Amino acid sequence: MNASDTCVFTGFDNTDPSLPSKATVNVDKELFGRRSVYQLLWRILNPNSCYEKKMILGDVIVKDL
Repeated sequence: MNASDTCVFTGFDNTDPSLPSKATVNVDKELFGRRSVYQLLWRILNPNSCYEKKMILGDVIVKDL
């Protein structure tokens, strides 16, 4: 079985355009990093608070392969 005939690869960070993926998501990496550090520091100060889900909008990029 040839994996390239049966599997489809997608990415999530649009970091390496040479990878053989069908699609990826471009996310503002600087914003993602800032929000991650803020959340980590907040969690250290508030260890018993409820968990939260943060969402950062990304752009889906479909590639022509």
